[in-house]
Amino acid sequence: MKKKLTLRLEDSVIDQAKEYAQFNDLSLSQLTESLFLEQLSFSSKSSNNPKSVVSRYANLLGRLIADEKTEIEDYLINKHLK
Repeated sequence: MKKKLTLRLEDSVIDQAKEYAQFNDLSLSQLTESLFLEQLSFSSKSSNNPKSVVSRYANLLGRLIADEKTEIEDYLINKHLK
């Protein structure tokens, strides 16, 4: 069963996450769920420290956004300027 979850994030993070999700043909819910599942799977193998889970989640999202930044920029340039 699916439930609603409300998150408070910086505007810039939300904008980047939306671009990343759109570029990868995902909804924000799908992206968030996959990130949580990945981190929870990883954390169960290493540490159950909640701060550690949150830190890894934030670092992973930052890496995903940084890794895809060039691709997202190319996508947006092609979409809006060509």
